[in-house]
Amino acid sequence: MWADADARRVVVGSQKGRSSGLGAVLTLALCLVGVAAPARADEPILVEMSAALSGPAAGLGIGMKAGIEAYFRRVNRGGGVHGRRLELIARDDAYEPSRTGPNVRDLIERERVFAILGNPGTPTAAVSVPIANARRVPFIAPFTGAGLLRKTPPDRYVINLRASYAQETAEMVRGLVSEAGIRPADIAFFTQNDAYGDAGYAGALAALRAIGYQDAEQLPHVRYQRNTLDIEGPLARLLDPALHPRAVVMIGAYAPCARFITLAQREGMRALFVNVSFVQGDMLKHGGQIRVDSEVGRGTTFTIRLPIAGKAQRHQGGIAA
Repeated sequence: MWADADARRVVVGSQKGRSSGLGAVLTLALCLVGVAAPARADEPILVEMSAALSGPAAGLGIGMKAGIEAYFRRVNRGGGVHGRRLELIARDDAYEPSRTGPNVRDLIERERVFAILGNPGTPTAAVSVPIANARRVPFIAPFTGAGLLRKTPPDRYVINLRASYAQETAEMVRGLVSEAGIRPADIAFFTQNDAYGDAGYAGALAALRAIGYQDAEQLPHVRYQRNTLDIEGPLARLLDPALHPRAVVMIGAYAPCARFITLAQREGMRALFVNVSFVQGDMLKHGGQIRVDSEVGRGTTFTIRLPIAGKAQRHQGGIAA
């Protein structure tokens, strides 16, 4: 997706084929649960989630949790799965891997959960996946496109139902170069300083090399610390008069990326800002809008309008998008 510096508009490139959506994700989970070992009809099917329910990335975990619970309520109203009620047990890890591991182990060992569903985040997945594989617990629909969940051959208990960051960044590069007319040499990177940022960055470099640009590693690249809004230093480096990026590929969480765009435009940076689908969440709370245009056989285009800084602050006294 890309953000227009003048209109504050983000366009997510069309995606061919049908989108599975959360309903399809959970339908697959229910199919898997349906073949679980027999149990009493009054015994619920427990599904685990460890997610950011607090901290700067809380919108990601809260949104995923709300969607899963809504779907579980619908299924339970219809009689559950083979007469058994679905129940989600969610633990807060604040998007910190050091908290994810204990959460996952405790829920598997003490609560005897059947599956792990919808965990957001790459650094947290790096901790969760080895545990899930070792305990033979299905790890379904993690909210991340990182390559560590897409091995060849694939991990037996990992089930992905979304595009990889390599696929997303390849589409970004194609859109920037082919549609926006931006030279590869005029692209810069702003990434989170962890496995998530590294995964997206590696995908973008691979996409640039695939179109024949062999100096991708020499392009400007700045990083910020996970779970912080400390983006002023990285931004200052991209504002160096010797650099004039026309596009910034961003691999980060929504709050620091929103702050980066706001301050960059305030300082006069005239560039397109693009990010992977992991970024969403609190944008609507700050007065933004999402429009979806879809046509069968052609794909779907999402247009996201970001509020200007002043309006965003009036909406909720938070980070301006």
